[in-house]
Amino acid sequence: MTNQSTIDKLIEMRLTAMADAFRIQMDDPAMKEVPFEDRFGMLVDVEYSNRKNNRLKRLIRQAEFEQPDASIAAIDYHSGRKLNKALINRLVTCEYITEYRNIFVTGATGSGKTYLVKTLARLLDVPLAIADATALTEAGYIGDDIESVVSKLLAAADNDVEKAERGIIFIDEIDKIAKKKNTNTRDVSGESVQQELLKLLEGSQVEVPVGSNQKNALTPMATVNTDNILFICGGAFPDLEDIVRERLTKKASIGFQAELKDQYDQDPDILRHVTNQDLRTFGMIPEFLGRLPVVVTFQKLTREALVDILKKPKNAIL
Repeated sequence: MTNQSTIDKLIEMRLTAMADAFRIQMDDPAMKEVPFEDRFGMLVDVEYSNRKNNRLKRLIRQAEFEQPDASIAAIDYHSGRKLNKALINRLVTCEYITEYRNIFVTGATGSGKTYLVKTLARLLDVPLAIADATALTEAGYIGDDIESVVSKLLAAADNDVEKAERGIIFIDEIDKIAKKKNTNTRDVSGESVQQELLKLLEGSQVEVPVGSNQKNALTPMATVNTDNILFICGGAFPDLEDIVRERLTKKASIGFQAELKDQYDQDPDILRHVTNQDLRTFGMIPEFLGRLPVVVTFQKLTREALVDILKKPKNAIL
């Protein structure tokens, strides 16, 4: 009776996997010889694994994959497909996520993106370079080459290569290099810039001029490894709120607990729901987003926050 009562309580607490495992333990005579600590550890492991699997299934369902039941084990590696099995098995482990921690920042103008990056660099005591994405163009065209952002970091590190390789590069106005829509000309300041930035974000050896932003025969060159440089890309992303809102209301339903189409119309923090799919719709290419795994959203400044900014700091205006 006591065991059944325990099972009922576990089910009531929505620990159904633990309840089922506990029931199996009770029916297995061999389990009586197992110490209580080990048996309890087994129950916790079962519940933990079940919750992780359920979360994974939920994420797969939300992603709306064309083939949600696809499996790595079912991949056909015959020679004609030229698939790298070792590389695919490495990707499955998600080790690459721990290797790169670059950050993608969205938020309205004036919400404090640049100030936060400057504060972070000051607290960590590392060099910081701030670049404007609107000035960047594909190599060979008028404008700053992609390597110029590394040149700025090297200058901020007093031309100390080792120090620069531990610094921070903040690329502002990143939304301005979104892929252009309905254009028949080469997008040298949009998608092409995103493509050029990939080699920096994923880690590479970059040759940059020392003491200058221009490469020429008289300027000494230095090789900077970007593997350990933290890249932070930020922008205001106008109209991104509309993209997120459209996605959230696309599946509106009816009923007492239904999600209504207008429930997000007045949501001031709508960007907290942003996903990579929304950023792709905005014009960022998948390869670029894949190298910026951490997405951070800044809230808009409210009237109360603006008043606090004017009154509370030590050097407050009012």
